[in-house]
Amino acid sequence: MKKFALLSVLLGLMASPASAGWSDSFRVQSFIPTEQGLLLISATDVNPLGCASNSWLRIDSSDASYALVSATALTAFSQSKSLKVCEHSCNTDGTIHFIAAWVEQ
Repeated sequence: MKKFALLSVLLGLMASPASAGWSDSFRVQSFIPTEQGLLLISATDVNPLGCASNSWLRIDSSDASYALVSATALTAFSQSKSLKVCEHSCNTDGTIHFIAAWVEQ
């Protein structure tokens, strides 16, 4: 059983992007709700993953955290606060796929 658990952890780590993680702080310049999810446009480059877009980020509407993370991002925008996001991968359209966010004080 221990071998199976270790194998599951290793496979999970291998499947996640190597450089995924929390972004630097940025301000949301604007946002666009789409059928795919919520698209954020950053005033600065936010792209440690090397996606085709440097300042366009999207959380997909199919993500489990979509409602909470979208509300967090819109709160940061409405209060002109900086935002940090957990970047997960590059979307097929070149935008940065993020799955978590927090508003900086």
